[in-house]
Amino acid sequence: MTVSKTEKVYLGVLAMALGALVIDRTFLGSSQVTPSQAAAQQAAPSPQPPQAAPVPPPGPDEPAAPESPALAARLREAAGAEKPDYANVRDVFALSQGWLAELESPATQPGTSAAKSVPARPVHKLMAVMVGGESSYAIIDGKCLLVGQEMDGLKLISVEQNSAVVEADGVRIQLPLQEQPQPAGAERISN
Repeated sequence: MTVSKTEKVYLGVLAMALGALVIDRTFLGSSQVTPSQAAAQQAAPSPQPPQAAPVPPPGPDEPAAPESPALAARLREAAGAEKPDYANVRDVFALSQGWLAELESPATQPGTSAAKSVPARPVHKLMAVMVGGESSYAIIDGKCLLVGQEMDGLKLISVEQNSAVVEADGVRIQLPLQEQPQPAGAERISN
């Protein structure tokens, strides 16, 4: 029977592991620890590092430092919230108010007319919808609105499969869903 080079390597590693086990059990001691001993070792007090000097309590004329709730308590509170308020989520890609004011104001440079300035009221764009009964919502101009919520004087009245009805200044408008360009080779899935 011939033994290949790979089998010789495996036998060598096995022999070394067996030798290490024998040395460990005979010369280094076989300290078998039972589960009860391990629990006792964990329960035993370990040496504590030196503590910093205690902070004295505030004096009668000093206000007490506010206690902040623990992270776990804040997470439990956030998980217990019924519905998140999507209307107050800031759009990180929106232009700042300073830029918008500059764009909406009439042109002040010589040779330009106010007729070329950007209109003060933009056209609202419906970007996405999610129909789900009372919890339906729509993304209009990049902001998520639940049915009944308002944004910049625009109130979401209802959400359909491909449109949303909004109300502005007492006038109801049906916004069609904007078609998104499809990547090459992608198929549109419809219900």
